[in-house]
Amino acid sequence: MKKLLCLLLALVMVLSLAACSDSGSGSKKDKDDEEEEKVVELDEGIVGTWVVNVTFTEEMLQLEGVNIEDIPTTLSFNEDGEVTMYYTEEAIELLEEKMLDAMVEVVYDSMEAEGYSREEIDEQFESFYGSTVTEFVAELLAELDMAETLGDMEETYDYEVEDDKLTIDGTEMTGEIKGKKLTLTDIDGDFWEGSGLEDPIVLKRAD
Repeated sequence: MKKLLCLLLALVMVLSLAACSDSGSGSKKDKDDEEEEKVVELDEGIVGTWVVNVTFTEEMLQLEGVNIEDIPTTLSFNEDGEVTMYYTEEAIELLEEKMLDAMVEVVYDSMEAEGYSREEIDEQFESFYGSTVTEFVAELLAELDMAETLGDMEETYDYEVEDDKLTIDGTEMTGEIKGKKLTLTDIDGDFWEGSGLEDPIVLKRAD
């Protein structure tokens, strides 16, 4: 009987500890939720690094039917009223991977339209080029040097903040910072033109 009481007491203590642990994690979650919902003044919170996923459209790529989605684009706002837009190494690698997959599909689709099966297409590439379709396209893309191409696309613009209005290179928009998100609405101008993004645009803080 004594052993049973000791066992029950130990079990009660374990359950109590578990309850305390759950309560603590709940408190942390509440704090995280509060942080996520915390509204920061635009002029106080804009400085830093933000990331938004853009789409490389067929117009940008000049490749009919090819749209490369969800490529992270970084915007770095400094205290001197300048914002730099650029692509990180990780973003470039992701674009290369998605571009390869898309271009391989373009090759297959174009030859399938002429009546070839995928097996026949693979055989022809092995016969004529000594490589698979994927290897062939990968060699072509390597010659393009995506890193250099996107590196040349790095641009720095002037920006201004007044109340809840953010102006980048002449394009005015309404901005709200809540937690680690910057939401842009009422966009008046062509700064985001060609990005595949639509109002509202949501950027996430990266620093």
